[in-house]
Amino acid sequence: IEELVRDAGVKDILCEKPLALNDSQVVYLSDNYSDINLTIAYLLRSSGALSDAIDMVKDVYDDGGRVTSVRTRYCKKIPESDTRQNAGVIRDELCHPLDLIVNMILPSIPDYEEDSLEIDEAEISIHDYAGNENMPGRVSFKGNAYAGNDKIKLEAFSSFVDAPDTREVYIDIETADGDNYSLVLDFYK
Repeated sequence: IEELVRDAGVKDILCEKPLALNDSQVVYLSDNYSDINLTIAYLLRSSGALSDAIDMVKDVYDDGGRVTSVRTRYCKKIPESDTRQNAGVIRDELCHPLDLIVNMILPSIPDYEEDSLEIDEAEISIHDYAGNENMPGRVSFKGNAYAGNDKIKLEAFSSFVDAPDTREVYIDIETADGDNYSLVLDFYK
């Protein structure tokens, strides 16, 4: 990124994830390159299903309903021949649903308070995977966000151990009449 900006004068960069290898590199980029348009390639953001779901969420609020929770499950079996067998793989997978929750779904909710995101519980379980004893087998978190006085429960789960291949986002709705249903986005199909 530095070479593109410094040597070629590039002002717009679409970067494949990961943007950086650690938090300090992200802070460095933010502090030193705030004048460029730096975007990470999260293809799910442009999904028609996501766009439709966000429109439906807006309609729910227009009709007096609300979102009660947003849940994700991103799992897949990784064959032992996969050369990416390290902790970065599972973080790579979990970043997609977290991005959808934090940057797409929650901001579409009327009165969502951007600074209200709370993480109540986070868990990493270690699994001996292909001889790598430090490989996380499961990563999950639970938390909350707020839209006005409404508390929205958040859950994200990712696993490579005994997990079905699935990439799903559930947006749980309560209508003005008290009925409940879920919008289900299945990105694996």
